[in-house]
Amino acid sequence: MSEEPSFASLKIVDKFLEASLLTSIGEEENRYKFIGLTVADLVEFLTDDKQSLIQFALTAFLPNPADSEPQIKHVYEALKLHWKTFDNVFRQESPIALYRAIMLEVVARLAASDGSLASIIYHANAAVFGHLKYGVAESQIVHSILKDAGGAAEEFALDTWLSGGANEDRESIKISLPSTIKVDIDSNTLVDGLLAATGPHNSQSIPPKFKPVNTHLTNSPYEWRDQFAPIAATVIENAITSANTSAITDFSAKLSKTLNTKLGAIEDNLRQRVATAPKQLELLWWMQALYSNSQHASYRDLTPVAAAVVAPFDLAQQITAPVPESLIHVLGETVLNATAASDVPSTLKDWLKQLLTTSFDDSSFATSEPNEPLLPGAKSLLAVVRAAVHHNQSVKGELAHVASAKLTPRQFAMWLLRDLICEQLARST
Repeated sequence: MSEEPSFASLKIVDKFLEASLLTSIGEEENRYKFIGLTVADLVEFLTDDKQSLIQFALTAFLPNPADSEPQIKHVYEALKLHWKTFDNVFRQESPIALYRAIMLEVVARLAASDGSLASIIYHANAAVFGHLKYGVAESQIVHSILKDAGGAAEEFALDTWLSGGANEDRESIKISLPSTIKVDIDSNTLVDGLLAATGPHNSQSIPPKFKPVNTHLTNSPYEWRDQFAPIAATVIENAITSANTSAITDFSAKLSKTLNTKLGAIEDNLRQRVATAPKQLELLWWMQALYSNSQHASYRDLTPVAAAVVAPFDLAQQITAPVPESLIHVLGETVLNATAASDVPSTLKDWLKQLLTTSFDDSSFATSEPNEPLLPGAKSLLAVVRAAVHHNQSVKGELAHVASAKLTPRQFAMWLLRDLICEQLARST
């Protein structure tokens, strides 16, 4: 179990209190501890369950979620595990603001902890956020969380999709070399050698260990000098040569290891770039051709509604999440080119109405069963569109909180692709 968090670590809850979005959380002495433990539990659970994270993130960003939302109930049950008197404290009314503060605290922590989780949180809410109605203070808090998640998501996507940029390549080649190399001379061996150069024995008449030995004493200065100089020079030369050899061997081993690591990183980088090049070429071809393999027709020959729905699914088949934000706009420009004459906004409610009567050459592109039921709780646009493609009448009334949102075909398609990216990430290990 993680260590007990303090109130200081509950940044979003604190912001809710400061902005008077959360007026009371009771008077219980350990209430902050209980909230902190609940946040920690939810973070741990959602880190391992990315599928649940999609609905959790959608619900967290809702300005006025209902008590009946499955993820609200999840938070309630998680709180009660730690806060045993919770029902008594809030018996007058359901503390929706507290649930939302906790949920936003959780998604903020998840986004900061992992690029994949940040991508799910960001793409699940990036399109819908602009159509939700918040108060000024709340909007600033939620926007800050979404912005941070978007930054982490983009960094994660660029690192994976493009394998870094030119700056990263230069950084990977840089090798820091020491300005000096420390050389350790074996002083004991040097002393023994110099003692041998000074005479045949020391003051205790013990002959030196080192060979050769100066056989003369200092009372024969010329003979002594003639032997001392070459023996001492040889001793000093050998000591320095040995020390340098050891230092160079050690330096060479470290340099070789560093070079192998750097070259390995460069090789991996190049391999990934080569692998992504055909993928990028296919995308350019798809953009220019404006052809749907799933419908066996040009997007120009489809109705704007059909083109805006089919194109994101077609593109999702060609990519692997995470993807950079620019790829979302690649889809937008493609749909705009295909539907330019009809690029006028319709309400989301009208989009779903039209989908219920739109025919597709092959509806299997939506990868869902015709009568697959919609799960309760907050839903992604993707889930509702899949049902609508199969003319599932249950979609009527769905996404009511943004039913009046006006979307062009380009915007509708981009929103749908974000949901497909979330789905890919949630299914990845």
